[in-house]
Amino acid sequence: MVGARGAAHLGVLRVLERAGVPIDIITGTSAGAIVGGLYAAGQTPDQVEETLRSIDWDATLTDRPPVRVGCRTAVPMNG
Repeated sequence: MVGARGAAHLGVLRVLERAGVPIDIITGTSAGAIVGGLYAAGQTPDQVEETLRSIDWDATLTDRPPVRVGCRTAVPMNG
């Protein structure tokens, strides 16, 4: 998952929802931005958690370009 600090954001959102506290603004950095963005997009805290668990974080956060199979040949444009 995103990590302990990212998961902590979910707990805060759950407590705020249970308490009926309206959320007018969402901001965040790093894991908080990912959690906040998913929540702002309409996901519940449970859905955000499920989304975060389904992501391959090693592949997502790598600094290597994706491996491409095959090769595209550039076709010159006539003009």
